Amino acid sequence: MKLIKQANSAHVLDLDDIQILFSYETPVAVWITGSHFLVTEIDYSRTTNKHINQFIRDRSYNETKVVGRDDVEFVPQSAIENSIMEAV
Repeated sequence: MKLIKQANSAHVLDLDDIQILFSYETPVAVWITGSHFLVTEIDYSRTTNKHINQFIRDRSYNETKVVGRDDVEFVPQSAIENSIMEAV
């Protein structure tokens, strides 16, 4: 497990099989490694949206694949929080 700084107010918690993006102190996206993204359906600030887009771009680049619509699932905030509870 490690914490990676993505931007001034964005951090990624890497738990090997999943990565969780925190924008400020709120978990807003999950990357299920090698599979797909879960992104909160709540419309947060412009900055948080930038954090989410960067998070997806970075992982897509590292996986050397283009992310399509089927790879990003917009879910209720509770699904993001439940992913964290299941992972730890």
